[in-house]
Amino acid sequence: MVDYFLSIWEKYSLPFAICELGGGDGTFALQFGNIMRKRGKNNIQYIFVEQNEWGRQNVLKNLPRTWDVQVFTTIDDFINSHSHFNGIIFSNEFLDAQPVRVIEKSSDEIYEIYITMDKQLKLTETKRPCSEDLLYLIADFDLEITNGQRIEVPIYINPIMSKISRLLREGFVITVDYGYLKQDWEVPSRREGSLRGYYKHQLNKNVLNHVGEMDITHHVHWEPWIAEGNKHGLTCRGLVRQNEFLLHHCNILQYLKSNNSTDAFSGEAKRNRAIRSLILDDGLSQLFDVCIQQKKSSSG
Repeated sequence: MVDYFLSIWEKYSLPFAICELGGGDGTFALQFGNIMRKRGKNNIQYIFVEQNEWGRQNVLKNLPRTWDVQVFTTIDDFINSHSHFNGIIFSNEFLDAQPVRVIEKSSDEIYEIYITMDKQLKLTETKRPCSEDLLYLIADFDLEITNGQRIEVPIYINPIMSKISRLLREGFVITVDYGYLKQDWEVPSRREGSLRGYYKHQLNKNVLNHVGEMDITHHVHWEPWIAEGNKHGLTCRGLVRQNEFLLHHCNILQYLKSNNSTDAFSGEAKRNRAIRSLILDDGLSQLFDVCIQQKKSSSG
């Protein structure tokens, strides 16, 4: 990823600036910082947007002191302190954690799924007819479902993309996440939608279990995300699987090391296995997509 960012900054004469959205505990930021430090890059601006206080402090403490490191709790906080930003806005599994509304079609009518409490004080689902504002979003996003099908409505797309557009004057938006295209939602096994939770690293399809203790995620609707970007002057330059991105945009194979050792646990062997796991079709990497969007300055 470092090589790809460097190529963008240099090819398009952008400042060495990156804004990471939803960076969690700062793992990516610190790994990025270590690599850039080894390459002698001491003039980076790193904007870290994350609600978790520990993550923000971790980044402030451990990124190179020669860098211009700034941390913010929300995108709004960043916007309020900067008139604009030029560079790369990057996120990894940021969108899939955003709030959604869930709809289901029954007897040719679309209902929204609400959460209520039964007589035993347990959380349960209930259906209500969709509001006009939700029906507008469904039409705007061109979401089509059949009777018995359930899907998530990504209500966050418009506000997040609007904020990114206000902030970014010139540069790229690189979004790494789980996601589906329209035809992917039509697969029978996905008729119940993609909303699910992870409790102690185990998949749990019932998001009402372990309330407050699970990470709840969904798959991103890529067409609405890209279409909203187009409305705000962000042109989609590519939507590819992460393994394809690593092969064709990051030239990841250059990091394979020749290894004549019979030790399967040597540093070279471990490194080569890790790289192969990222590019093989049966690896975790093929579950992620990378969306590349570019915004040019009005004068450029």
